[in-house]
Amino acid sequence: ASARPLFITGAPRCGSSWVGEVLGNCINTRYVYEPFNPEWVPAVNGKLAHFTYLDESSAPSADIRQSAEKAFQGLQNWKQLARAAYRGYWHVATRNAAMVIIKDPTASMMTAWLAKHFNPRVLFIMRHPCGFASSMEALNWSLGVNGLLRQEALIRDHLQPYEALIQSASNDKWLTRGVIWAAIHVVYTRQQVDHPDWLLFKYEDICVDPFGQFDDMTSKTGLEMGEKTRRKIQVLSASSRSDPGSTQRNSKSMPDVWRQRMSPGEIDAVMGVVSEFGLDYY
Repeated sequence: ASARPLFITGAPRCGSSWVGEVLGNCINTRYVYEPFNPEWVPAVNGKLAHFTYLDESSAPSADIRQSAEKAFQGLQNWKQLARAAYRGYWHVATRNAAMVIIKDPTASMMTAWLAKHFNPRVLFIMRHPCGFASSMEALNWSLGVNGLLRQEALIRDHLQPYEALIQSASNDKWLTRGVIWAAIHVVYTRQQVDHPDWLLFKYEDICVDPFGQFDDMTSKTGLEMGEKTRRKIQVLSASSRSDPGSTQRNSKSMPDVWRQRMSPGEIDAVMGVVSEFGLDYY
């Protein structure tokens, strides 16, 4: 690889896999899937939790540094490659290419450290807080706030004004999901001030106009679409599969799907706690 890499992140279940698979099909790119997720990279299991915070001055362990170095060289282990084969993107995960595209929402709070040491373009995908929360419910994913509270640097640098609020949300799954969404986006919002070149795209906008939004992404990141890229957009955006891990969806039905999945009380819980963080994206 010789071109400047691209790092795609955001909160989980917010469209980064969809975006990664499409952009990974652009001309002369290699796609790397979640190199900081212990589920897919055993080398960081027990050494790197979801939503680990690293700033520019952090000094992570050798295992984390090595995982990052391999990822930005376009290298993946057998678990990542097995997923590529199963999900149908083996070719773009293994081909020789000038640009490496890395997708990992579990590492969203590491973006500043990665930006300093590997100089990627950064593409942040944002989804409505209730879209994130309802997707967690659909997969029955259990999340807790203790992983945030245990990180002294994260609290000190970004979340200290909200520490009591985070603690108070720990016994309610909807409040917890709202807090996690808010924490991720507070860190992004504050760091983006010092990184105005980081790009933000909203999931809902991509759903409504996938071809237009992907055209915009490629023009801003130096990527070149080919016919395969456009076919990939069509396949992933025009029909749906029941597999919750699939990136194939009828995109136009997705922006407000959470309204069908959540009760008014659940919506109020998520949006109420998000509002306490002063975030007004939605």
